[in-house]
Amino acid sequence: MSQKHPSRSKLTSTLRERAKAALRIAPPDIAGMSAGEIQKLVHELQEHQIELRIQNEQLLASQADLAQSRDRFNDLYDLAPVGYVTTDQNGTIVEANLTAARMLGVERQKLVCRKLTQFVAPAGQDALYHHLRAALDCEDRQACDV
Repeated sequence: MSQKHPSRSKLTSTLRERAKAALRIAPPDIAGMSAGEIQKLVHELQEHQIELRIQNEQLLASQADLAQSRDRFNDLYDLAPVGYVTTDQNGTIVEANLTAARMLGVERQKLVCRKLTQFVAPAGQDALYHHLRAALDCEDRQACDV
């Protein structure tokens, strides 16, 4: 399965490279600092490291919650008793649930990139066309039975 987002290690290395570049531009003058200033700096860095660790834990928990929510949505979508088809502005199928694929007698992956009009009886073509235009012209949710 391809990833849409950079992996964590890639993101970390990118952040590290950016931090190194920033340090090259304005390196700290540690040699001119007193022992107390260095202790204070180390303490601030430790605090910041702990804050980042806590933020990372919160981010990971949020990602897990989001994944669980996504999976629950996918189950509801795929297992719905009615057929759902998502199209682009040209009426090309971009997503379909399992019920729609079963109703149309086509494997789901073979529905994607096909025109929805291929599966609509000639008598319903005008209704579908007007529905797609209406869906593009307003922000309200639209539904159409054909």
